[in-house]
Amino acid sequence: MDDSTTRTVTATTAPSISTIEKAASVSSSTRQSSTAAVLRAAWLGIGFLLVITAFNGVQGFVTTLYPKQGFNSLALLYLCFLISSIGAPFLTHRVNLGLIFLVSAAQYALFILGLLWGEVALFIFSALVGLAAGALWVHQGYYITVLSSNFGVPVGKLTSVFLTVFTANMIAGQIISLCLLSNGVPMSLLLYVMAAVAGVGAVVLFFLPRPIPPSSVIPSPAAADQQQQAASNNLSLSKQLAAMKRLALRRPLADAIPLILWNGSLGTFAFGNFGTFLPKSSPATLLPSMFLTYGILGTCLAPVWGRLYDRRGATPLVIGIAILAVLTYGLTYWCILKTDVSHAIWIAAMGCLGALDNATNSLINMSLAKWFPSGSDVSPAFGVYRTVFCIGFIVLALVSNFGAWQIILGLSHVLMVVTLVVFVIRIRSGREEVPVHGVADAAGVSKLAAASE
Repeated sequence: MDDSTTRTVTATTAPSISTIEKAASVSSSTRQSSTAAVLRAAWLGIGFLLVITAFNGVQGFVTTLYPKQGFNSLALLYLCFLISSIGAPFLTHRVNLGLIFLVSAAQYALFILGLLWGEVALFIFSALVGLAAGALWVHQGYYITVLSSNFGVPVGKLTSVFLTVFTANMIAGQIISLCLLSNGVPMSLLLYVMAAVAGVGAVVLFFLPRPIPPSSVIPSPAAADQQQQAASNNLSLSKQLAAMKRLALRRPLADAIPLILWNGSLGTFAFGNFGTFLPKSSPATLLPSMFLTYGILGTCLAPVWGRLYDRRGATPLVIGIAILAVLTYGLTYWCILKTDVSHAIWIAAMGCLGALDNATNSLINMSLAKWFPSGSDVSPAFGVYRTVFCIGFIVLALVSNFGAWQIILGLSHVLMVVTLVVFVIRIRSGREEVPVHGVADAAGVSKLAAASE
């Protein structure tokens, strides 16, 4: 082979300088895209942090402020949440996302103020905040899913960013409650403070950036498809309801139904039941201390679940959920069956419950975002999620009216067992694919580099 042939072969096989520069440019754009997506997820988390800090800061007191109607008002709230979750996907491509968040979040402030005005106001504002909750939470899931799809960032990463910031609401809310109540501040002032916090959160959500890349960032193919299909995603209400029914009855979403029901019932268990298990002689600061631990453990574990899901899929989350469930229910039985249980055990039980709630919540959100990354099924899928979630909450709230803790825990155990069995079957049958870490990113960079040539 002569020198000219060698030079020709080298020229055709070695990457050109321009190709390397383009690849480097694409890599830089990818980093910018990831940062922009993470900042948007954090912004969403901050808005929800403020709104739900206020709500959760007082939700635990509903059944103590109104012992005769507390559970009924919570059941009404989640019944309206259920109804709203069915209709909320209809708004997705018809109403500005910021306006949906603003109006929905403002209802939380009104609900908190309504606790000052008696039982009639309690039921009115429970219904209003329930209707708002469906729109708020369906579009939270929609936003994170579309954000992941449009920016090409792993959904576990964005979900964990949102949940880490958002779950801190339990920490912030209980610190506020503890500080005020331990200093003898009246409950009315606490409610006014929390209502103001919710109002600020509503404004933060109103100014949330759209889940699409800025012009300086190279959009992913999913983003282009999203923009082209926006008009076709405007499903009529009848088609949207039909889509929700179709998704709920078929895999993979049908496999998540027991998990979602269980996650919903955990909300009632934490915010409705646990306070009623406490001895009457307990200090006023014990319940806020328990919820503070609930929030701390949930917040600390949220980024762990996201990283594990992106690297190993659902398997480590299912194992973690099983371990946390055993700890939670074991400590709960200890608290209920034994007399003179130390405050540390009550706090530990609630902490494990917070970690369990966060783990099940993470698995649901990450799974749905993976199963329905883009297209017209995204919003209906999260509508099904929130509808079923409300059913789980309502059923346990209504059962709780009978006051039999054996029935309450028995129902929780049934949902736990079915959930774990279904996901073990999914994993062993190969339906839950384990992510091939790094392959997707490399492929994405190559495609973008080719597109830029």
